[in-house]
Amino acid sequence: MGRHKKTKSIQTQAPTAKFSAGYSFGAKQAKIFGQELMKIQAESNGELTPKQVVNSARSPKSPLHDWFEWDNDKASEMWRLAQAGNLIRQIDIEIKYDGNNKKRQRAFVNVMKMGDNGAFDKSDKVYVSLETALTNDGYRQQTLTKALAEIAYWKQKYESYEELSDIFKAIRRTRHMLGEKEE
Repeated sequence: MGRHKKTKSIQTQAPTAKFSAGYSFGAKQAKIFGQELMKIQAESNGELTPKQVVNSARSPKSPLHDWFEWDNDKASEMWRLAQAGNLIRQIDIEIKYDGNNKKRQRAFVNVMKMGDNGAFDKSDKVYVSLETALTNDGYRQQTLTKALAEIAYWKQKYESYEELSDIFKAIRRTRHMLGEKEE
């Protein structure tokens, strides 16, 4: 195996847990949940699984208990909705370009629904076809904004790996070209 490039130094002791972007819980709740997850992981030889988390959260005394829906009728409907969303996200289409060249893309894109007044409703998300997302200016801008946020998240997650520095440079150039600020 080849030599590894030097990686940036990272702190691994007593990290402060925070919710990922898009979640509406505060820093205090994230800290409590993070500490509980780290406790479960420590009790399991450094490994953490969703099954361990659910089992720990079953106790009403667990700090994680209220994160879950324990009414089985409601939970089963929520699960079916999650499965439907997963199904939608699993479907790809094949796009032909430059003659015979083909590439696969997701068939549906998740966007905020456009209201009758032309404004987007953050609380009402729908899936639209890739073609619609590419040709509708509002949906296209939403998709680009989401893509840049996902790239920023990915960059933050992997920025300790110097082997990826060329990708980070390309991200900076693209953000600059699109007139976006570096995060």
